[in-house]
Order: sequence, then C-alpha cells, then structure tokens
Amino acid sequence: MVYFLLSASVPDYNEDFSVAGLGGPVDILRDASAIPHITASSAADVYFAIGFVHAQDRLGQLLRARRMAEASWPSDETLSVAPAVSDALESYAAGVNAWLELVSAGGRGRGSPELLIADERSIDAWTPGDSLRIARSFLNGLRPESARKGTPSLSSAIIPSDRPKVLELFATDPQQRLDAWAIDGDRTAAGTPILAADISGSLSLPSEWYLADLQFSTGPAIGATMPGVPFVIVGRNTRVAWAFRSFPVPDEEAPRGPSPVQAAGFLTMLELFTRSADATDAIGVAADMLPKGMEALAIDRETVARWPKEEAVRALSFRDIRLAELEARQSIFSTEGAIGVQRDTVSTVARTLLPLMAKELWFVQSRDSIEGTDANDLRRELLDRLASWNGDMDRYSPEPLLFWTWLRALQQRILKDEFPAAQQLW
Repeated sequence: MVYFLLSASVPDYNEDFSVAGLGGPVDILRDASAIPHITASSAADVYFAIGFVHAQDRLGQLLRARRMAEASWPSDETLSVAPAVSDALESYAAGVNAWLELVSAGGRGRGSPELLIADERSIDAWTPGDSLRIARSFLNGLRPESARKGTPSLSSAIIPSDRPKVLELFATDPQQRLDAWAIDGDRTAAGTPILAADISGSLSLPSEWYLADLQFSTGPAIGATMPGVPFVIVGRNTRVAWAFRSFPVPDEEAPRGPSPVQAAGFLTMLELFTRSADATDAIGVAADMLPKGMEALAIDRETVARWPKEEAVRALSFRDIRLAELEARQSIFSTEGAIGVQRDTVSTVARTLLPLMAKELWFVQSRDSIEGTDANDLRRELLDRLASWNGDMDRYSPEPLLFWTWLRALQQRILKDEFPAAQQLW
C-alpha cells in the first residue's frame, strides 16, 4: 500500500489531460532532465501550463511557500496591477487548481509523496494573491535576517561605539542571494556579451528554483522560475538575457520589508522582460520598477547594460576577489570559460589564511607534547596535507574540513576576546 501511494503521487509525463480553462491545445515536452518545454497558442495558456507543471512536480513546495508567505504577510490590500500581469496570475492560478482537481478526483496519491505524511487534510484553491505574497516573501528573503524580523542588527546592538561598524562582518546571511556578472563582447570569443548569473541560498530538496522553457507566440522565455510565480526570474528570450544582483539594505531604509506595491512592480518588470527588444529596453523597465536592494544586468548581442548605472558600493567579499582573479587571467572568454569560472571551487579565504593556519599548527603544542605521540603524528600529517593544498573545496578531500574546523575555532577565540559578554554573537 505504501509503495502504491508513493508511486501514484509521482507524475507520469506521458499522460495526456483534458482540463477546463484552456483556450486551445498545449504541448508540454519534457527533456532528459524533466525540464518542461511549453508551447501554446496564447500567453494565457502558457501561464496556465506553467502553473499546472509547478503543481504537478512541486505541489508540496508550493503549499509550504504559501504557508510561509501567509505567515509573513497575512493579507494584501487590493492592488491595481498591469492587465498583462493580472491575466498571467489568473491563468497561473487556474493551472495550479486544475492539477488540484485532478488530485482530488483520486488515483494520484495526494499529489506529492511528501504530502502522504503531512497534515494537509484539505487544500485551498490557489489565488493570484498567493503568488503576489510569495513574490513579496522572495524579495524579503534577499534581506539579512535582522532586517526581515524587524530587529536591530548585531552591529548596532552589540559593537561598542568606539569600534567600526562593518555591516558585512556582523549581518546574518539572507535566505537567498542573487549575483551576476557580464563580459563585454570585445572580451569574448564570439564577439557578443556573456551574462553569468549566480543564485545561492539554503540547501533544499527539491531546489528552490525550477527551470522552464516557455514558448510564447512572440518568442520564448527560458530560465529559472520559482514555484508560486509564473514568470522567468533569471533567464533570456531570443534577444535579451537578464539577471540580478542583491545587496543588503540598511534596516532604517526598509524597516518593514517590501510592500505589496513593490512586489507587484517586480512581477510587472519580469513580465516586461520576456518581451524586451534589447538590453536598453529591459534596463529602461528596471529603472522604473526595480525593488530597493537589487541591481539589474541585461545584455543583447551588442550591449551590456545595468541599473543603477553606477554599480552599488559594497564591501568586497572573498568571492568577489576570486572572481576578479579569474577574470584577469583570461583576455578572451568562451561560454565554457565563463561556466568554468562559475564552477570554480577554490576558496580565497583558505588561500589567504592558510599561511596563518600552518603557523598556528606548527607552533602551538598539543596537550600531550611528548615526542612521538599520536597527536604529534596527526599534526605532522595535517601540516603535510595543508602545505600541498591549493584551497580547492573538493567534496572528496579532507583538507576543507580541516580548514573550516580550524577557522571556526579561530573565529570563536577572536570574538570571545573582543566581546566577552556577547555570547549571542559567537
């Protein structure tokens, strides 16, 4: 019975469906990675289909996202959004609800294997307001935790007045972080710009993101969508590619987080991006609708454009330093070369602190300092490994674990010395 219920909850991608709410036939072709390629005669049917496949593949994730969004934003006032966005949200909700009706009709488990053990006795119909709240929660998740919860940041609450307040040193990480970098056409093998997008966040299964190919009559929109929202957040059409960079906003500038108006503007911007004719057109849209704490980058076959035009001033991270090193090594980039930079796993933190680490292990005596003890043998082995290590965070090697264990102990030692009373900090 358990096997039957679990297997019934797994979708059959070869199955055909007849559902109400479509204006015409829709084709959903899955590739070898189960990424949906959706083709329909109207934009409404495309958005219906992406709602359908989001629910078909990620129903449990959709419901979790809705619960979390409702907890943060219990209600949203009625908003006047662009007609194209309103229609897209309505069609998306109809697609999600079409799958919910198929699940309720029986024979499909509970629509998702994880719902077999979840306390979901009834599932309410999806509404456009649910998508709006999820978009608002996503924007709020780009802020540090102290800003999301409306509490003073550690830097203002703990650091003594005579010490410098370095936000990047004490702010907690956001739930999601968007980053992007672009290479001008004069530095690429093909002579056209390359845009690379980095999306990082908490490790989750399934991923927080969902790749999709939406084939509209006006052209495709391909890239990363987020279950609960019908638009491509980071991606491209045939003419333009777009991505975002996020950075922390001081608590006093956005004490209550993104408003419903900002969330609606963000969705409107994404919808317009899918129809942008060139990078300048896309950035013109971003100039009017980009939420606070974000930068937009867009490229076409000739131009690299950003908004704001002046890159936001922020403290360099070790990742930024490593990226600058890798960019400086090559005068000309291919697409594969840009992907290689993205996949680089050499830690600048390790390369910077490794000499100090070796010195620490070399000079600090163990509790049992008798020559020939197991502790000294172990120390010698660790030093030999670290001396030949280049800082590559290879998941199959022990050196990264040795390094981070030492680094965590070093952080606690420094913080306990500087702030002995602030236990919540260390």
